[in-house]
Amino acid sequence: MCATCHLHGVNPQQWFADALIRVSERGSTVEELLPWVWKDGRGRLPSPGPGG
Repeated sequence: MCATCHLHGVNPQQWFADALIRVSERGSTVEELLPWVWKDGRGRLPSPGPGG
């Protein structure tokens, strides 16, 4: 999952912490917790600076 998060520009630690909380909440769906869906408005990695 770490590689998937990085591939989609998601901070894996933030995603995992939020996903654990949301799994316990009723109404959260698996689709909402997928890193590429979750990133829309949450936990994006900072964009690399010049040369990086």
